[in-house]
Amino acid sequence: MANTSDLKVYLIKKDENIEKLSEYLVDEKGYIEVNTKNLIQKQMNVTFLFLLSNSYNKPDWYNLIHSYIELDASIFKLDQKQDLLFYNHSFIGIIEDSDNKYLICGGGAANTLYKSIEQSFGIKILERLFDQDENKIEMVDDKGLIGDILASSRYYRRGRSIIYEDDFGKYFQKILVRLSKDQIESVLPEYAKFRSKKMGDSVAVSGSNCFNIKGKIDFITLIKTLKDISTILRSPPKPLFNTKLKPLSSRSDKSLILQLENLLISKIILMILKKREFDFDICSKDIEAFYSSSAYEICIPILSFTDKNQKNTITSDDIDKIRTGSFIDEIIIHIQKSKEYKAAQNKINFIHNLFTSIYLKTYDSSSHVTTEDKIINYIQTELNHKNISYFLLDSVWYELKTKFDDDLNEKFIRRVTKNINNLQFIKNWPIGMDENEYNELYDNKVNPIFLHKILIGYIEICDVIYIEKNVTYIIHVKDDLDSKIRDLTSQAFISSRIIEEEKRSKNKENLKKLYKSAVANKRLDSSKIDENCFIEYFTKNKIEYCLVVRPKGKTEKDIKEGKFSSRIAKFSLFELSTIMYGGEMKLHIVIR
Repeated sequence: MANTSDLKVYLIKKDENIEKLSEYLVDEKGYIEVNTKNLIQKQMNVTFLFLLSNSYNKPDWYNLIHSYIELDASIFKLDQKQDLLFYNHSFIGIIEDSDNKYLICGGGAANTLYKSIEQSFGIKILERLFDQDENKIEMVDDKGLIGDILASSRYYRRGRSIIYEDDFGKYFQKILVRLSKDQIESVLPEYAKFRSKKMGDSVAVSGSNCFNIKGKIDFITLIKTLKDISTILRSPPKPLFNTKLKPLSSRSDKSLILQLENLLISKIILMILKKREFDFDICSKDIEAFYSSSAYEICIPILSFTDKNQKNTITSDDIDKIRTGSFIDEIIIHIQKSKEYKAAQNKINFIHNLFTSIYLKTYDSSSHVTTEDKIINYIQTELNHKNISYFLLDSVWYELKTKFDDDLNEKFIRRVTKNINNLQFIKNWPIGMDENEYNELYDNKVNPIFLHKILIGYIEICDVIYIEKNVTYIIHVKDDLDSKIRDLTSQAFISSRIIEEEKRSKNKENLKKLYKSAVANKRLDSSKIDENCFIEYFTKNKIEYCLVVRPKGKTEKDIKEGKFSSRIAKFSLFELSTIMYGGEMKLHIVIR
């Protein structure tokens, strides 16, 4: 069909100034504004702004082969260097009616105005059109917030009811549905009128940061359809998708993210200098690399010292300081020794301004870098800002919607509390005893076996194992029930995967190394437990996982009812319980 295109439209944010957008596109991105016909704008009560870009870029495939080919100018259009001509044309059209400013584009131009468009526009349209009784979901793109699956795309042969699409712990980025012909005729009459002879019983419609309908229409119908979309947007929203968590965009939410980072840094500094309580955890996006680390280096720029032995770096092989977060104290003390700190009039502000430029590197036992990033990107926490709660996980901020807490508590009680058990062999945890001292209570050399800081491939497989008949309990220990529980659940998940891999391997090399290291560190009695016996504890016995937790000021009853504040702890325990359940692995959570 001539002079037609599929409908794919974006919504420009209300506060965006079109004149400034145009200047940005022309001055910084090389677009050229083209004249538009005024008559049609007056007749349809809209305004147009069209811009075109014409760039010359050679693709990678041509750069790869161009030295080995000969081109005939009588067949191909060549430039002055006798290379193929490659032109990349892109188009941006801004159409403004009385309610909204819409963006249509081609040639990848949408990325140019990413910061200026509403990121959930298409999904908000679908929420207003979707009928839970009549419509089915055909495809979903989502992003996972915590866990091994970072993102996934799912396609359904026969469509799927929305009741089976749980958005807990994930964020829907794109959704494809089919709307009936009657629905399209009702809400998008101009589109339906133009497509009347070609439209089937249903139409594929997708929502993401844009709204997209399959089926070509002409430009006049496009403008009329945009007015129908404005009518849809005036109807009240019906939240169906992404009801619990909203990731903040590094572009469109830049100002809010900066406020949250400033609040986070202030809380950490006041925690150290003023002894105020603040709960946070330290971890990397690359969890396994982080847990394989045995040393660290902190780089603090622009510091100088009177003592020539002092440097602007801190190095240590006590990796536990990183995992517990106590290394932050080291950073503050180090800064306080510098000339710049001593000269600063507002010392707290000096530390605050310096904090975002501090880097952390972790190393394995061979001195290879395992992780490297700004300190702030290792921090996992939750904050309340202007009566709205936010998660910071893997350097991404998430806004928590009101329904999240209700759903999290319901899922925690349903999935996690049935794993809370009182195992008799788990020792009591005396008041005043720290985590390391408690682990050492299990140093029996036969049963239980104390394996804290004994590693498989730089990964701590557990703190303790306990053998009971044909069952091996893999025990992990953590003091308090706060955001650091994510550290514990991540370890348990990695441990379970390593053990499953060892069960399938022929040589059991990792378990042999674990045995030798345990013997060398005098953690077990080799005269009573030989290597084969030790390996069979993991490969022949039934494996059950046990998390031992000592929550501050909370009883076991409180925990079972979800009456503790850390959402990250609830979230992490729920996810581990789900993973273990799906893998048919037994999980125990013991409160001490």
